[in-house]
Amino acid sequence: MSEIQNNENFGELFEEYDKNSNTSGKVVKGTVVEITPTEVRVDIGRKQTGIIELKELTDDPNAKTEDLVKIGDELELIILKTNDQEGFIYLSKKILESKKTMERMIAASPKLTTKRRRRDDDDEETESETVEQAVEDKEPVVFEGVVTQVIKGGVLVSCQSVSVFIPASQCMLKPKQQLDSLLRQKVRFVIIEVITGGRGRVIGSIKKLAEREFWDEIEPGKTYTGVVKSMTSYGVFVNLGPVDGMIHRTELSWEKVRDPKDILSIGDVVEVRVKEVKKDKKNISLAYRKPEDNPWEILRNNYPVGSVIEAKVVGTPSFGAFVNILPGLDGLIHISQLSLDRVEKPTDVVKVGDTVTAAITNIDFDNRHVSLSIKEVLKAQAEAAAAVDQPAEEDTSDAE
Repeated sequence: MSEIQNNENFGELFEEYDKNSNTSGKVVKGTVVEITPTEVRVDIGRKQTGIIELKELTDDPNAKTEDLVKIGDELELIILKTNDQEGFIYLSKKILESKKTMERMIAASPKLTTKRRRRDDDDEETESETVEQAVEDKEPVVFEGVVTQVIKGGVLVSCQSVSVFIPASQCMLKPKQQLDSLLRQKVRFVIIEVITGGRGRVIGSIKKLAEREFWDEIEPGKTYTGVVKSMTSYGVFVNLGPVDGMIHRTELSWEKVRDPKDILSIGDVVEVRVKEVKKDKKNISLAYRKPEDNPWEILRNNYPVGSVIEAKVVGTPSFGAFVNILPGLDGLIHISQLSLDRVEKPTDVVKVGDTVTAAITNIDFDNRHVSLSIKEVLKAQAEAAAAVDQPAEEDTSDAE
């Protein structure tokens, strides 16, 4: 934090102007009567003409006076100095806004640190006090400013002439994004700490605001683009920006997944769907597999009972053979349906890896069970062959 050189004691912002008149520092209201490229003239109800130089209107170097105020606008201003000889009173809108902004930041900060220093005869620091304010569960006060400087450990943001430090960890950088990319960008943030006294310091966070807004809007069914952050044997953690979510191994694919590394790698950009949200525990369950790839829905739409398919044998228990119908969906050919002949054991007819032709004979969507039959296909083939081989009936009618 020692690199923050531009944060002045906000209570002293007014003292530097209290030099020329006992009216300096007073708050007045003025009506805009004239606008030039370099200054704005206002009527404050006194014999002197009020002057606001452009630098006292805003700290934006690219701003123009005509874009900031219009003739007839009523402004709240603070007196900087009076020049009776010239008949002018110099005013500032910027400093007054800065003071009000600072007061709002102090009120909005969940953590206020007050440092009071006193030096004794040996010129030693003897007192330092920290006060923690209670954090209430209420809507955060949102501030907006422009990143004006990149320093070691973070960035400085100008918010109505108040310089706010945002640490790099609170900047919400995207993967491989550098702090320099934020320079001159407009950002929204909340205040997380204010240190008054001495040089003063205001610390903000873009990340905490983003987190708050994220939790407010997330709900099951929404889709997000994230980056794979880490992997375990049971699932994959995905960074969604402000927070992380987890894809359980069973939600990676409709097929059985033995190791998540077979599907994804760290750094992969993925589109995920929110399955469940537990806001009280800050827990988000995600799904990577897509609903439209659900093999049961594909089966329902494309493979009615009676369909004849080719399927690979994936298992041969004593009661039949399991075949793969679609990726992630297997069906059973009962031992009695493996052949036209009696079968003692499934491996007498088929073995794992064989591709067989079978008919779908029953689908139980509720219990996720599909029955198939090779026997039915063989029967149909035999009947078709018999029909072809049967000789045509002789024509016994007499020739005319």
